[in-house]
Amino acid sequence: MARVAAFSNSFWGFDDSGVTALVGRMSDAKATNEELRHFFRERALIEEEYAKRLQKLAKVSLGEHESGTVKASIDVLKHEAAHSANQHTAAAQQLSQEVETFFSTMAASIRERRKQTQSSVERVFRLKLQQQAEVKRTKERYETDCVKVNGYLAQQNLLLGRELEKNNAKLEKVQSTLHISQADYNNATRALQETVSKWINEWRDACDKFQDLEEERLDAVKSGLWTYANIVSQVCVTDDESCEKLRVSLESCDTRADIQAFIEKKKTGNEIVHPPEIKSFQDGYDQPAQ
Repeated sequence: MARVAAFSNSFWGFDDSGVTALVGRMSDAKATNEELRHFFRERALIEEEYAKRLQKLAKVSLGEHESGTVKASIDVLKHEAAHSANQHTAAAQQLSQEVETFFSTMAASIRERRKQTQSSVERVFRLKLQQQAEVKRTKERYETDCVKVNGYLAQQNLLLGRELEKNNAKLEKVQSTLHISQADYNNATRALQETVSKWINEWRDACDKFQDLEEERLDAVKSGLWTYANIVSQVCVTDDESCEKLRVSLESCDTRADIQAFIEKKKTGNEIVHPPEIKSFQDGYDQPAQ
């Protein structure tokens, strides 16, 4: 599939702002990679801590004094809590190994190739900037000498005698420096032309490589986030399955049956003990109370 747009056709200009924009983009991409890696490291730690606390919770005494169908449901609750803890432990390991490590490896690979490309292009870019400054300096000097020569030439038709001799002496002196400044300007310009030609090729190649890296990174981010979503989704499914097992168990709960079972197991009889009557023990025999 052809590219809709290309870096190599989009980041040029007289002020080299394309360099700043594209190098800045690569730096921002590096920051995003680090942010994602940190996020998934923390996410794995949160999952691990949750699993540990849930595992601890699943080991506490729970429903030991209950019996019947409610006891069975409480046992399901405890068992599924332990099962869920195991699943969250597995999810924490997956997040660490399959997502965090994935982003770390991807970032390291892209970082190394980005550095190679950026270092190469920056060397030529710095040389181009230096030579542009040199062309500007020699051009200003050359232009200044040209203005002086033209000025002295214009004075020749206006001066006579001693003044003309002074003017011509100055003209001769400036003309000698003009040849030097012109040569310096020409040499600086030719050197810059060669460097600019090299720069154009280097920058076009760098743009293509940067775009390849960006496309690879964005595809990797998509893949990593997809993996993350699958891991979290799976543990949510597992938790929902555990809850469903508890719901099924609760559907079998029978309050009346549990009450009846408790009675059958623990009943002590149906004879009601009434409060004692008041009796008189005077004269050695019972006398009804008055």
